[in-house]
Amino acid sequence: MDARQGKTLMDKSNELSRDLHALNDSGAIKGIDAREDGVYITYSPAGGADTVTKKLGDVLESTD
Repeated sequence: MDARQGKTLMDKSNELSRDLHALNDSGAIKGIDAREDGVYITYSPAGGADTVTKKLGDVLESTD
């Protein structure tokens, strides 16, 4: 991993952390699941809507 990849990974991690904290402020997060094809979050939207599972982002791949 070079410096650019490390910065990109850190930026994505920070963005994900901010998003998760914002969702969880209302207690909406019900679970997080790391799968082979990515990371998924399960949450309950405000207003009594059905529970949703959403893929958070793409897995970064090495560009050797």
